[in-house]
Amino acid sequence: MKSVAIMIIFLCLIGCGNENNPIPNTAENDVNEQVESTKGSLNDPISDLITVTGPMTISSNDMYPIIQKNYLLNLQLVKGRYYEDWSPSPYKGRGWTGEFQLVISDDYGNVKSIFQISDYFTEDLIFNALFEIEFDDYNGDANIDFTIGQYGSSNGNFYKIFTITDDDQIKELPVKGIPELFISGGTNRYSTKLDKLDDVSFKKTAYDNSIGKDIEATFIWEGNEFVRTE
Repeated sequence: MKSVAIMIIFLCLIGCGNENNPIPNTAENDVNEQVESTKGSLNDPISDLITVTGPMTISSNDMYPIIQKNYLLNLQLVKGRYYEDWSPSPYKGRGWTGEFQLVISDDYGNVKSIFQISDYFTEDLIFNALFEIEFDDYNGDANIDFTIGQYGSSNGNFYKIFTITDDDQIKELPVKGIPELFISGGTNRYSTKLDKLDDVSFKKTAYDNSIGKDIEATFIWEGNEFVRTE
């Protein structure tokens, strides 16, 4: 009888010990460790969780209504960075900055030409929004022209003029003595229509802080460049 009582006490002690110190479940612990590891990487601000393959297209333009060819003209970021900055500034919001190219391709993706547009600007290009390019013919040669712009100030933006040639190449249309046109009140920060006067001339308006009013300037195409006439 005494031995039976001792055995019962011994079994009770074993049961109580298991409740306080359960035998670890190795498989379950391994899964929990993996979950915690995943949670840590998701919350890590420097984790490389976004992968971009290929260029980033900032502007895609259907050229059929313009030149009656099934082409696309795309502005692409090929080297640089994407960022978001929501603090108050002219560049508030999403941003793409770095090296950009203009690509003409057909509707099957066959590339017709590539133009390294960053080479024509002295500063790194920055775009804060997707946009459409504005087209027209500004020098009367029947080829389509367009502007690409960058932020200038609260009074206006800087633009350059480019053209698409008969053989689907892109070239700059220079303005004599003026690397970039400063224009107030454009239709879009990154591409604007120019105010045509006739087939070979246009005018622009720029606000002059020093005198507190708008200044107009007229340009005419002469041979291989635009020249200011007044």
